[in-house]
Amino acid sequence: MKFIVKIIPFFIVISQLAGSVAMADDSLVSDKTWIPENGVYMSVEELKFGVPSYQIHQLYKSMHDDNFSIKKWSRTTRMLVINGVGKRISLRDSVFCVMEDGDMRVCRGGRFHTVYEFGRVCYFRESYPMVKDQMSPVVTETYGTAEYFLLDLESGMILDYSLNSVESLIKSDVELLKEFRSIRKLKKRKSLMYLYIEKYNSRNPLPIIT
Repeated sequence: MKFIVKIIPFFIVISQLAGSVAMADDSLVSDKTWIPENGVYMSVEELKFGVPSYQIHQLYKSMHDDNFSIKKWSRTTRMLVINGVGKRISLRDSVFCVMEDGDMRVCRGGRFHTVYEFGRVCYFRESYPMVKDQMSPVVTETYGTAEYFLLDLESGMILDYSLNSVESLIKSDVELLKEFRSIRKLKKRKSLMYLYIEKYNSRNPLPIIT
């Protein structure tokens, strides 16, 4: 399921360390339609507060590019931005993720990977194209490797997509965890991992700062 605005909120949430304090603050509300601002985020902490380091007007683009977008920028080799003194700097290998119109892409291994489920637990596919041969920079459209991962927004940790990871991430919802573990057949439980991530996110919406 591709992540879009109407499915589930993106997040602005303080770290787990300060979470209990923040939840008691009247300025925190749950809003299933809110998503972070468009832009380039350098860390999960920036993303939690919904304030990107760089917005689209700060990204370097060709003066002849009339259809510029954050997605297009993310595909450039150096990922150049214009800093506060008007100097171009490269963000290559330092970006955490980009957000554009509800579409989040996590940066890993020098490439951006689409987040398909969004909430306290994010689900994304990490994939890399197959190179035709070792001497050629040209790639095919076929993916050489593809693997699914889970991103815990509370801690910023990325975990393998496995039964142990899912149980660990939903354990704060005792009732849901019990329901998940009650599925006796291991094969069926594995096939329902994604559904229970969705359930967890729906039952435990992320607080946002208003």
